[in-house]
Amino acid sequence: MVRPVLLIAVLLAAPQLAHAARSYDNCTGFIDALPATISTRGTWCLRADLDTAQSSGGAITVNADNVVVDCNDHRLSGLAGGGNTIASGVVSRQADRHNITVRNCSIQGFRYGVALIGFSHLVEGNTVEASTYVGIATRGQGNVVRDNLVRDTGGQANTPTAYGITVIGGEGVAMDNTVVYVDGGAPGAQGDTYAYGIMLQRGVVQRNRILRMQFIGVGIQGLEAPMILDNVVYGGSAESGVAISGGGGTCRGNQVAQWEADYLSCTF
Repeated sequence: MVRPVLLIAVLLAAPQLAHAARSYDNCTGFIDALPATISTRGTWCLRADLDTAQSSGGAITVNADNVVVDCNDHRLSGLAGGGNTIASGVVSRQADRHNITVRNCSIQGFRYGVALIGFSHLVEGNTVEASTYVGIATRGQGNVVRDNLVRDTGGQANTPTAYGITVIGGEGVAMDNTVVYVDGGAPGAQGDTYAYGIMLQRGVVQRNRILRMQFIGVGIQGLEAPMILDNVVYGGSAESGVAISGGGGTCRGNQVAQWEADYLSCTF
């Protein structure tokens, strides 16, 4: 167990997600209205905050390879779509899509903040909040999710599970992210309710900070023997659950506190 003073010191030493003002010099074009569909490779930028009231579909849909969506620290908000929205913030739905990057976005109020299917994608430097089901989701080979802040995820009616970050597929990486407060829903309404901070199938989960899972929580869930290294996992309000469920993988250098169980199915 980690003493609270040590835990606080580690969290305060974590990298900050603040960014300097961005330049538009590398932009191929601009996303000025929602919903938007990108069908051409290049760097596509926001130059203002954008809001949408849509309750389904994608606010930004990527239908091309080798695309960068750079929000330049602007907001992409779906809060007006309501608490039962099934809309996604930035989405790519085709399994053969590759090399899509989503960066420098402040995304709020969608069912999925970012949802990318395909391979060799990168999601970095974003703040994703108030997602009703999953903050950031990737599915495919070799996807990387790093240096993101994901907070206040879950709470959608009739969905008794929520995830901060999911990286499904082979050789994925979840690194240097902060996940704060994932709510699986009210206990008793749908039976057991589960909140997952980070779920990764195969690959590496390293140097992440995960705090407050509710109600039955799993801080880090490995599925097929991933490497789970040097993470800070703090249960907070989790009534029960496990800090790290390793899926038979290697769990080393992690600091955990305030959990019913610290480790499950880990090799040390």
